[in-house]
Amino acid sequence: MTLDPEYVAQAPQAEDRPPVPGFSGWWDASDPDSIQGGIGNSVAEWRDKSGFARHLTQTTDANRPWTGSWNQNGRNVVWTTGKASALRGPVPLTGVPWYVFLAAANTASDAVQRTLMSGFYSAGNEWGRVYRPGSNAISLYAGAVLSSPQLWARDRPRVVMGMFNGASSELRVDGRTFTPGSVAGGGGNSVDQSLFGLGLSESWFGWVGEMITYDARTLTTSEVQRTESYLTRKWGLS
Repeated sequence: MTLDPEYVAQAPQAEDRPPVPGFSGWWDASDPDSIQGGIGNSVAEWRDKSGFARHLTQTTDANRPWTGSWNQNGRNVVWTTGKASALRGPVPLTGVPWYVFLAAANTASDAVQRTLMSGFYSAGNEWGRVYRPGSNAISLYAGAVLSSPQLWARDRPRVVMGMFNGASSELRVDGRTFTPGSVAGGGGNSVDQSLFGLGLSESWFGWVGEMITYDARTLTTSEVQRTESYLTRKWGLS
C-alpha cells in the first residue's frame, strides 16, 4: 500500500486515542470493554466512547456481526461475512460540516453492491453512505455519488474519510482526495444510522476496526491528516 508520508508522519506510533478533539462519536473495536457480546461472540452492542452514549446495537442475534476471532495489527475488529447483519444507532450526521473516518476492509471478491455505513430517512434518502458498488469502487453518497479510482480490493485494509459541508462532499482514501467538490443535495440524519449494511440489505463482507465522526465541526487539512495518520498507524496500514 502506498500512503502519503505527509500524513503518516503526523501521529506517534503509540497513540491509541483520536488526536483531534471534538469528535461526536468514536467506536473502537480494539477496546474489548466497548463491545457487549451475544451467542457465539456476536455483537449485541458496540459502545460509543465519545461520552455521548451513541451506542450501536442489534437485538436480534441472527442479525448481529461478530467479534473476538479476527484481528488486524494484533487488535480486535468487528466483522461480518455478507449475511443480513447490521448495528444501528443515533450516529450524529445532522450538523455540517460532518466527517466520517473508518479503518476497514472488504473481504469479498463478488460484484454485489455492499454498504459499510449508512444513515437514511424512512423516505429512502441516504446520507453519509460509504459503500462498495458493483464496480468495486470505494464510494460515498451524500446527496451525490463520489467514487474513487481506488478499489475495495479484497483483504486490503483502507482508511476512508467522507465529508459533507452543506453544499459539497469529499471522499478521501488512504490520505488522498480523489473526488472533491461534488455538489450534494442535503444533510444527515441522527435518527437511524446503520453499520455493516443498508438496514439489513447490502450487508458488508469484511471488518471495521474503528469509526470516528465529527458533527458541526470544521476540521483543518492538518486535522484530517492527523486523524488518518492515527488510524493508519494504530491499525498497521502503513
